[in-house]
Amino acid sequence: MTFDAATLSGIVVILIVLAFLVGTVRGVERRSEQKIREVARQTTLISRSELARELCRVVHKRYPEACPGLDFTIREDENGVHISAWYLKSPKPDEERIEMKG
Repeated sequence: MTFDAATLSGIVVILIVLAFLVGTVRGVERRSEQKIREVARQTTLISRSELARELCRVVHKRYPEACPGLDFTIREDENGVHISAWYLKSPKPDEERIEMKG
């Protein structure tokens, strides 16, 4: 069976598009898995730490749309509980003010 140039070009284009789609889906899958793991870590921290729960309450009161693990992450160390990353476009809360309110 022989194929003309147009048919071969069409097959190559379809294969390239399929490879691109597979790569895109795998990237989305990888990022989704990372987000799920981060939300799980944040949930575990919040469930074990009253200070973490209080920090989340204060942040949620000021930013009701903020979700721990998605919009911000917290960490606990020897100095207490802190916001370690802030992903919202709203300004990151000042931790000194948060501690004074908490």
